[in-house]
Amino acid sequence: MGLILDTLIPEVKPPGSPYPSGPGSVVRAAMDLLALLFPLLVTDADADALRSTAPDYLLSREAAREQLVAARTASVATGMDVDLLLSIAWHESRYVHQVVGPLGECGVMQPEPNTPCPSHSLVDGYMDGATHLAQWMDEAGEQGLLGYAGGWRAIRRCSEEGQVFIRPGVDGCKTPDVFRSRARMIRRARSRTPRASS
Repeated sequence: MGLILDTLIPEVKPPGSPYPSGPGSVVRAAMDLLALLFPLLVTDADADALRSTAPDYLLSREAAREQLVAARTASVATGMDVDLLLSIAWHESRYVHQVVGPLGECGVMQPEPNTPCPSHSLVDGYMDGATHLAQWMDEAGEQGLLGYAGGWRAIRRCSEEGQVFIRPGVDGCKTPDVFRSRARMIRRARSRTPRASS
């Protein structure tokens, strides 16, 4: 069955897809296929619900739709919560997918320094972030969100010191609470829409 899928799925990949073809590429090709199908499932109301959680000048309806498609695709692939992925994307990049952070973090979710940054799609940016988050959640459990934000050093320092101010008035140890709070806000907004499914 896998050989059959490896043979057939690359034929439905969008032109210019960054995912490899051939054996072992079924998952990545399936992500391309999901990215093609999810736009059909994102309603205007769902996109507007996400928009309601960010300033209008940052997120048009079409941009919100693209964010939802990419986040849902990554969520399905990794099992990470779609609203948490959207929350991290807002926190890390304000939904800008080609952004580069001060330490060389790349993409919409800014998972880790990577210089030079690869040029890839919004779906790839969410996939990179969701995969990185899934690894942290597997390795660090409840501390996984803190690990995503600052690595083992942040986990250790927050455990030992209780507070770590990353700039005046901003306690880096509270970053997981910030992620969760925005995820709840996004979930509430989307739950009020007729088809706000993940």
